[in-house]
Amino acid sequence: MTRSAPTLFIKPGLLSDVADRLGFPPETKIRTPPPSLMIDLDPSPLSGELWTARDGEDVLLVLVVGVDNDQATVIPADFEPGAETPDSWVVSVFGLRVTVWTDLMTTIPLRLLRAGPWASVGDSVAAFLCDPDPALIGRGNAAPTRWASSERASASDILEKWGAMPV
Repeated sequence: MTRSAPTLFIKPGLLSDVADRLGFPPETKIRTPPPSLMIDLDPSPLSGELWTARDGEDVLLVLVVGVDNDQATVIPADFEPGAETPDSWVVSVFGLRVTVWTDLMTTIPLRLLRAGPWASVGDSVAAFLCDPDPALIGRGNAAPTRWASSERASASDILEKWGAMPV
């Protein structure tokens, strides 16, 4: 009984010598998988997506509201219950409350977005959060806990540092 050569699925755009580098025999067939099987190995962030941003020990969950070349405009976010402050907004993602601090919107180097997207609130919600109408319902807790105020202050400090980084 003769075995057929293995089939290796390669994402379009990757170098054709991947099979050789991985040690597959020369007769290996290289095919592009159907879209349903594609895994984006280098996803680009889109407006409305939640990503994890990281630099050393500093880590933040952020809502991407814009991407331009090597920079992303982000709003810090928090899934923790009780993170609301008077200047926050609360959006729903898969039924979970996500606190976002729109007044801390900052442009950071795109390379800091390390993991994601975790979820999306949608482009229209992201656009609204870039210029929210303060008269609308959805504002955060008028009497924040000390912990919530500390989380907001920490996010502010981190974003100030990241916003000053070269691209």
